[in-house]
Amino acid sequence: MAGPLVGQLFGVEFGASSFSVNFLRELLTIVTISFTTRISKYAPIAFGGATSMDTTLPIIVQYCGSEELITAFASGFILSLIAPFTITTIATLNT
Repeated sequence: MAGPLVGQLFGVEFGASSFSVNFLRELLTIVTISFTTRISKYAPIAFGGATSMDTTLPIIVQYCGSEELITAFASGFILSLIAPFTITTIATLNT
C-alpha cells in the first residue's frame, strides 16, 4: 500500500523505491527470523512491520510460538492503519 501512495505523492521512482524497500524488509525478516528470535521473541515482529499480520505471521508463530500471534497481528494491523496517515503527513511537510 505504501508504494502506490508514495508514487502518487512523490513520483514513480519513489513509489518503486518504497515498494522495493518494503519487499526487501519482508524478505529479510523471513531469512533472519531464526537469528532474531535469539535476540528477543518480539524482534521478528518489529522487523516484519506491517507484514507481521499477514505474510510473515505463520513464520513468526512457528519460531516465536502461538502466544505471540495476537501481538504480531495487532502490531501489523496498527502499522497498516497508521502508514497512510504518516506518509500523507510527511508529504504535506515536504511542500
